[in-house]
Order: sequence, then C-alpha cells, then structure tokens
Amino acid sequence: MNKIPLIALLIAAGIATLAQAEEPTTRTVTEQFKDWRYACVEQEDTHRCEIGQGAANDQGQMVSQIIIGKNPEGKAQVQLLAPLMMDLKAGVNVRVDNNNVADMDYLFCNQGACVVAELLDDALVSAMQAGTQMQIDVAAINGQTMTVNYSLSGFSAAYARLMD
Repeated sequence: MNKIPLIALLIAAGIATLAQAEEPTTRTVTEQFKDWRYACVEQEDTHRCEIGQGAANDQGQMVSQIIIGKNPEGKAQVQLLAPLMMDLKAGVNVRVDNNNVADMDYLFCNQGACVVAELLDDALVSAMQAGTQMQIDVAAINGQTMTVNYSLSGFSAAYARLMD
C-alpha cells in the first residue's frame, strides 16, 4: 500500500481542522421590538450591539436611519444618518411628539449619508421612552426642510435590551 497519499490526506485533514479551530466564532443575534430592531454580533469576547430603524420616503426608498449603540465606556451613543446635500450648519432638530428635545450637529458626510454621532443624554432617552413618534428635521442646501418620522413603538424594550 502506498503510504504517501494517505499521509498527505491526513496532513491536509489536520491542517483543515487546525484552520477551523483557529477561526474565531461569530454569532449574530437579532430581535424585533415592535418597530425597533436589536442586532448583536458576538465574536469571542467582544460584542457589538445596537438598536435602530430606518425611515423611507413615499416611494419606499431609505432616506434616513437611527442607530443607537454603546461606546467603549458603555454609554449610549446615537447615530442619525441623513441624506446628502444637507445644510451642515443648520444641524438637526429632534422632536418627540412635536416637542423639541434636542439640537444636534453633523459630524461628517461620506458618499452615502451625512452623519450625526452624539452621546444620548438622559432627557432624550426619557422623552423617547414616553413618546410615540420622533421627528427629525433636517435642512437641505436649497433651503427646504425635510421631516423624517420614526416610530417609538418598542423603543423602551429595545433600549433596555441594548443597555442590559
């Protein structure tokens, strides 16, 4: 019996097994809390979790997203993604049930969106937990104001899951 092919097969199988053992395991957990989606990617000892939802225009095209995650210190951080061609100096006005709760500044724009990224303060969290609808007002460079609506249905449960 020729032992060379058998040894080569065993070595190849051992290398494949060793490569599989060294690859980090990744697990993704998603849950739906009414209109809010929770997603968590777990890889070995690290977890990147966030909650959020998207907003579409009348034609069904995604125009904005809100994403809330935890920063390295464990504090909640909100990211609002607005369309391009926004008046960056005007910033973003955040209302809950038509009551002004926050004014935020853009951090940057890239090829796909203009982004607000700020720590989520307790007053805004409380307003979102008590409210039913959040409105984001953004101004385009042509002077037109656009209001993006987000449902707050399920926010409290999703936020509790995130911060758990």
